[in-house]
Amino acid sequence: MNQLSYRLLNSSDFITFHPELLRQDAYSSTEKFSDFYLKKIKEGYLLAFGCFYQNQLVGCAYLSNYLNSLYIEQLFVKKEYQNHPLHIGYHLLEYILVNKKIFEDYFNEIFEYSRLESRGHDSFYQALGYRQENNLLETMKKRI
Repeated sequence: MNQLSYRLLNSSDFITFHPELLRQDAYSSTEKFSDFYLKKIKEGYLLAFGCFYQNQLVGCAYLSNYLNSLYIEQLFVKKEYQNHPLHIGYHLLEYILVNKKIFEDYFNEIFEYSRLESRGHDSFYQALGYRQENNLLETMKKRI
């Protein structure tokens, strides 16, 4: 039985669940907190999609419609859940791709591809069917 649940996050969820603090934790970042992504969500340029385990936000993805594709801007998992048997990052991305209609409706566009920057996680994304995009170092794509 899958113990994970997923849903779109709105701007008030940024106050309740703090996805940016989760992102800092996931990347072990000490950068100063920024509201860059929250602004982009409020402006309608990005959607945030969260993964919950026991009512706790443990993974998140920021999505846009860049290059006529469902573009995964950020995908991150809370540090203590990375390499966890629940495979949170894998299931979050899989759920997003299976439910691409949510994003197509929001962006009013039909997506044939999903794109993302691998950021050194090529084998993880290749296991999900992504392939290196020609002439772009870290960009990978997948037909959806």
